Amino acid sequence: MFASAAPNNRNTQSSFYVHNYQNRGRGRNNNHRGRGRFSSNNHSNASTQGNTQFSNNQYPSSNAFTQGNAQFSQNFQGKSENSRPLCQICGKLGHQALDCYHRMDFAYQGRHPPARLAAMASTSNSSQIQAGETWLTDTGATDHLTSNLDNLTGHTPYQGHDQVAVGNGQAIPIKNVGTGQLSTQICNFQLHNLLHSPKISSNLLSVHKLCKHNNCSCYFDSNKFMIQALPSGRVLYRGLSENGLYPIHTQPSVPSVSPSSSIQAFLSSKNKWQLWHQRLGHPSDRVLVSAIPSLSSCISVNNKHVQHHCKHCLIGKMHKLPFVSSQFQSTRPLELVHSDVWGPAPINSSNGYRFYLLFVDDYSRFSWLYLLHRKSDVLQTFKHFQASVENQLSQKIKILRTDCGGEYTSNEFNTHCASHGIIHHFSCPHTPQQNGLVERKHRHVIESALTLLSNAGLSITYWSYAVSTAVHLINRLPTPTLSHQTPWEMLFHKPPDLVHLRTFGCLCFPYLRPYTTHKLQPRTTPCLFLGYPTYSKGYICLDPHTHRVYISRHVLFNESEFLAHLSLPSQSSPSPVNSSFDSTSWLAILAHSCTPPLIPDSTPSQSVPIPPADPPVQSITPIIQSPTSIPSPAIPVTQPHTPILESSPSTAAPLPTPPSVPPLLSSTISASTNTHPMHTRSKNGIFKPKIFHTSIPDYTQTEPSTYLTASKFPQWCAAMHEEYSALQRQHTWTLVPPPCGKNIVGCKWVFKLKRNSDGTISRHKARLVAKGFHQQHGIDFAETFSPVVKPPTVRLILALAVTYNWPLRQLDVSNAFLHGILKEEVYMAQPPGYVSPAHPNHVCHLHKSIYGLKQAPRAWFESFTSQLVTLGFHSSTADSSLFIYRSGSTVAFLLLYVDDIVLTGNNALFLSQLITNLSKVFELKDLGTLSFFLGLQIQRSSTGLTLTQTKYATDLLHKHHMQHCSPCKTPCVPHVRLSATEGTPLTDVHAYRSLVGALHYLTFTRPDLSFAVHQVCQFMNAPTSIHLTAAKRILRYLQGTLDHGLHYTPGPTTLSAFTDADWAGDPNDRRSTSGLLVFLGHNPITWSAKKQLTVSRSSTEAEYRALASASAEVCWLRVLLRDLGIFISAPPILWCDNVSALAIASNPVFHARTKHIEVDFHFIRERVLRKDLQVQFVSTADQLADIFTKGLSSPRFRELQSKLMVPVATICLREDDEANGKSCSANSCTKRQ
Repeated sequence: MFASAAPNNRNTQSSFYVHNYQNRGRGRNNNHRGRGRFSSNNHSNASTQGNTQFSNNQYPSSNAFTQGNAQFSQNFQGKSENSRPLCQICGKLGHQALDCYHRMDFAYQGRHPPARLAAMASTSNSSQIQAGETWLTDTGATDHLTSNLDNLTGHTPYQGHDQVAVGNGQAIPIKNVGTGQLSTQICNFQLHNLLHSPKISSNLLSVHKLCKHNNCSCYFDSNKFMIQALPSGRVLYRGLSENGLYPIHTQPSVPSVSPSSSIQAFLSSKNKWQLWHQRLGHPSDRVLVSAIPSLSSCISVNNKHVQHHCKHCLIGKMHKLPFVSSQFQSTRPLELVHSDVWGPAPINSSNGYRFYLLFVDDYSRFSWLYLLHRKSDVLQTFKHFQASVENQLSQKIKILRTDCGGEYTSNEFNTHCASHGIIHHFSCPHTPQQNGLVERKHRHVIESALTLLSNAGLSITYWSYAVSTAVHLINRLPTPTLSHQTPWEMLFHKPPDLVHLRTFGCLCFPYLRPYTTHKLQPRTTPCLFLGYPTYSKGYICLDPHTHRVYISRHVLFNESEFLAHLSLPSQSSPSPVNSSFDSTSWLAILAHSCTPPLIPDSTPSQSVPIPPADPPVQSITPIIQSPTSIPSPAIPVTQPHTPILESSPSTAAPLPTPPSVPPLLSSTISASTNTHPMHTRSKNGIFKPKIFHTSIPDYTQTEPSTYLTASKFPQWCAAMHEEYSALQRQHTWTLVPPPCGKNIVGCKWVFKLKRNSDGTISRHKARLVAKGFHQQHGIDFAETFSPVVKPPTVRLILALAVTYNWPLRQLDVSNAFLHGILKEEVYMAQPPGYVSPAHPNHVCHLHKSIYGLKQAPRAWFESFTSQLVTLGFHSSTADSSLFIYRSGSTVAFLLLYVDDIVLTGNNALFLSQLITNLSKVFELKDLGTLSFFLGLQIQRSSTGLTLTQTKYATDLLHKHHMQHCSPCKTPCVPHVRLSATEGTPLTDVHAYRSLVGALHYLTFTRPDLSFAVHQVCQFMNAPTSIHLTAAKRILRYLQGTLDHGLHYTPGPTTLSAFTDADWAGDPNDRRSTSGLLVFLGHNPITWSAKKQLTVSRSSTEAEYRALASASAEVCWLRVLLRDLGIFISAPPILWCDNVSALAIASNPVFHARTKHIEVDFHFIRERVLRKDLQVQFVSTADQLADIFTKGLSSPRFRELQSKLMVPVATICLREDDEANGKSCSANSCTKRQ
């Protein structure tokens, strides 16, 4: 039995089986021929088995000679060592290393193993045998070995001839074989096939057999090892390495008894133990045994606690488990960073901060503190912190440990960490101890800050300066955790400089000559020292009279005087100013938690109320101080906003005055006179009205956000009552007790002011909306898709209505979603304000859909569609939201967009009858002639129909404060394309996305905006300041063209399309832009500006792709017209200005040059051959689609714009010639030629 070779592991003990047979070779047999040195009782197989035994166990050759001299001197006492050469590889005499046959055997270790291995595994004739108390784990051993026969149970004498080969080359005989048990404190390991060899000096444990027979795994590192159970991962044994070995220390052996007797004894006493445990009120084991000593035998070794026996004890006595100190030790900076947010503060700081963000490096204990206005700034602050420290320290953040606050668990924060390879560790909910390092740092910082404020006699409003100074000092103070080294020294490898430090809050005199207006003014004034600036080598000084903050290096200090000791110049007699320091409200903050603590109210003279609104300017102020007197390697963090504090002598900024002045400074400010030299508006008699945030808005003109606010106004109460009555009439739900195991969906009231096209209020509307985000897929909803009508379909129906002079009617379905029948079982909480007094705990079992449910739009669409089918309508195959009725000579079309309906047809009586039939099933509102639909303002005159979005555009300008901007002539800069890399990234991407989304909807009636909006839409993911400027230019263009829109006139029902492409115009990926414009007669029906999906290798390919896309759009329109029953006699014409593209579409000879073009684009040629389309050439000057592919100059843009749109003011409306009785002149009416 040959053992497999052991790997290069310090834990290898190298015990093997050795076959007792003759080995041939160079002196390795019993006749002692050649260079052999072994007797017949101890056969060595170094030649034949050397490669097998030690092929993977290679040690340096120098380790083989630690015991070589002593052993060779015993074997060769009669010979001189200088007479024969000594081999440096195998350690034998008679040959040199150059002639040794082990020279190329890299697995050979020499005759003797390394000293430590030999010392462990060498046979000893002494009687020092360990009594089974320590076992040495061996990854190279094939079986367990022991020298103590007592460790074997049921042993039998070994009958074989095999021997054990140990690391020093000797062979040890095997006496007995049996099984054993290795007893530890937690587990008893079974040892199968345990070999007994009296000559072995240590008990060896085969790691392979241990893991195999006990279903466990072993883990080794340089300091410790661990054994874990594979099924559960439970730790069975922990141990430390000793002198390079991994010993297992066993418990004293317990006399073994038969399994049957032990089980019977336990079962016989278990019932007795449980009985007395229940009788005595579930006491602990210790108390129970003290009361009844005879029960001590019932408690087994593995069940020491009551909780292991009684589940009722767990229910009544469960408590937090003890915390053990973390064994993790960082080996370099930024390997583990702890972070937490402190706040909100009980009062705002004097410079407007409510929170601070703290980062602590686990290795150096260095702290970084950032002051925050709100918690939402945490992600942006962390990005700046990460970029700064990683750049300055040339290290990467490996692990970030935080609590489970929402500022850390957001998708944006987790995505950022994942993209940068940062492992984000979270503490368990309500377990701040797992993030204890930074929690304890909070206490240290706050206690230091309170001490500084108390010593200086300053108000609590200056806590932001105090915590910043505290962190500055803590980083420079020795700590016992670092063996009395400073965090600064651990991080920057040099001691900190303390020469620049001054007493916080003491009296100081900065040099103020640069701020004076004439030479006779004082050069300084008494100020308060408030700390050290982040990026300047100076001091922060506050003038208590003007509340002005100065940063200067020219400062003199009087560290024995504070503000409380000063005599104010305005007082007739000196009197000290008492400190307003009060730490009562801060005691709750010391017990930091994830939720804001309850802060007791303080007196008005000692606190400043928190403003109800956040400051308008977001500012992040990192506090990483630098020494004043010497250059410092402090880590600067990039600050995205201008800091509040200014540097001397160039600038200075006044400190924002808190809403209520604390008594510390109230006596220093004169309320009646203003003596500072600055010229202000108030000195010159200029006053502006002050708008306070505490003013109550008029909720009759604005929309309330909560039910409590709306319930105070009768208009909104009436709206809610109307909505609730509609819900009751529709039998939307029934009240039932809450079902067990069902998901309960919440609900809320949503309020909306419905306005007319002129902006006046039409009505107050309240809507009960279910909180659909509470729903669970597969439980209370499945399919959610619901189609809506396409914009080209709306424009096509309006153009046909103008062409055939059909009436246009508009309907609105009240509570449309309430008509949808639910297929799933959905339960909802009762509406706020309408809880049934008889059943306050019941829930609503929904029978019909309600707004907010994920499946509500689909349920309503199915209900309305089924009703239309019964009335004889059918849906179009091209647009499923277009319904068509055809019976004899009667034709009617119905457009459905959620709950807004447009009707048209050739029979006005049929339309009225249809409205009557629908009103019997649904609650309809007949809004009369179509005038305002989906934000479109529709005006019909004798000459045609006008579509505008003037109100929508005006509201958009007001929303983004651009109503007074200067208009421009074009929506984008001519011949300039936007780049993704130019400009600085925007901090508020949501505002940009909202603006661009609103502009995109404006293209419903504004084709002149298509290309400009197409450009800004491409950067929604990461917009920059350049892209925002481009979007605002579109708003400036809107300001000058608010009255522009589409004007549809009667004309022929023929289709024509213009197509164009701008080859490789995008500078980011060099893709081309396709432009498309389709006319029905003289009326533009559909248009688009779209970037192609692939890069074109030539302008011909780009033009051909655009031509193919246009042909697909025209084919779809033909299908739509066919569904409407309108057939076009002449095939549609596609106008293209590229001769090669036209030739490819018509001539198959050119196809050999365009093999790289996808085959599916060649369907246009099939359409041409089938006479479904015509492709014709148009000159570039007459190419109308040119406006959709590039930014044009002002003359060219206006030329194309005039062919697509007209101002509304130039259109002769119906009132001009009907109501006023005047005729339209040829100059006043506009017609597109």
